[in-house]
Amino acid sequence: MAVHTRTETVDFPALREMERRFGTRRTWRDVLFAAVSTAAEFAERYAYYRSRGFTRAAARRKARWHIR
Repeated sequence: MAVHTRTETVDFPALREMERRFGTRRTWRDVLFAAVSTAAEFAERYAYYRSRGFTRAAARRKARWHIR
């Protein structure tokens, strides 16, 4: 990861090493998987609340609250 300034580029090798060690660097696959998982979890919660008789707005609000 580099910070670009007007005059130079400063590199942070310690941050890159930390990402490598702990596996915190996210690829596009990780981001896509997280988005799909969140959408699936929301849909499941929403369907549950709708089946329990909640209105669409209330079910959406409660499902959104649960996946924060």
